Amino acid sequence: MIFFLSCFTTLALISLVLVCKPEILKKYRVLFLILTGLFLFSAFRYQMGGDWKTYLDGINSIRTTGYNHFKHEPLFYALNLISIKFSNYYLVLNLLSSICFFVPLLMAFKQSEVIKGLNVESFIYFIFFMFPLGFIILHIGFVRQGIASAFALLALVYFYDKKYFFMILALIVGQGFHVSTVMSISLLLLLGISNIKRVKVRNLLILSLLILGIVGAFLLFTIRKDYLGGYKSDGLFPRLGYISLFWTLLCYIKYHFNYKKIALYSLMFIFLILGVGILSHLTNTTTVVDRFAYYLIFPISFEFAKTLPTIKNKKISLTAIGVHFAYSFVFLTVWFLFSSKAKDWMVVRFWFF
Repeated sequence: MIFFLSCFTTLALISLVLVCKPEILKKYRVLFLILTGLFLFSAFRYQMGGDWKTYLDGINSIRTTGYNHFKHEPLFYALNLISIKFSNYYLVLNLLSSICFFVPLLMAFKQSEVIKGLNVESFIYFIFFMFPLGFIILHIGFVRQGIASAFALLALVYFYDKKYFFMILALIVGQGFHVSTVMSISLLLLLGISNIKRVKVRNLLILSLLILGIVGAFLLFTIRKDYLGGYKSDGLFPRLGYISLFWTLLCYIKYHFNYKKIALYSLMFIFLILGVGILSHLTNTTTVVDRFAYYLIFPISFEFAKTLPTIKNKKISLTAIGVHFAYSFVFLTVWFLFSSKAKDWMVVRFWFF
């Protein structure tokens, strides 16, 4: 717990310095150190994360009996097939999974430098905002969806750049790692329309119903294939509250002082969450709400990273960083101390030592 909270506090301090005195940081070196540290931790962690045992059982089953636990995710199955050719097969799987997570994130920001003028500063902001749920819980806990979320973000960047072929390709690759990637199509619509200056309430309502239709179709698939049917997520409502505040905070810094627009987008988001929640409750599959909410983390963090450097009023940027840090710090502390699942994150271990 102390390790993760210390890392998050360090990222917060770096973000504050970027707002107040960016000239004192050697940004490329700072970003390189952050990315290297996160990658090494991700690749060489040992017996950490909620799905560690699940993936260990899965690769052992493929190795000994040939049974495929990941029939819905052919690309993740391919990583397993490559990994079992080595003696330290699970270490190799962990390493390959980490590469598949970080590469699309790097590609997304490299592409964004061209189309949006994003820079190193933006990438550091992105890591800070996505770190609590996007790295600690999603990537370390749910490896397949973490990879899928990274490719969904890459698809969003191609969507902004109107490179629809590459957008579809990124979504297909993400689908190969986690079948729920199809739900991220709805987020392309959500984040895309949030960048339009004039939006009518009618169009937002139609968009919301379209997104609910996409999620509903995925729910029908999970029931028919018996993939996630009956699964329930612990701590669902605190996470939904976290994501809702995250979205409202984004609306505040993007449309500060335009309270009508802030209220409009916030109400739309609440409507979506309630709609998805009702669909999941009716099908007894509450984990799908979690899947939907987790896909929001990277795109919203990306929007923060894109918006913060453009804000001239430093107080707004400092407020956004401070609110995110305070709420996330409390959220993580409570989760570490009281969640039964958090025990898989409590002891920091690495391969070989």
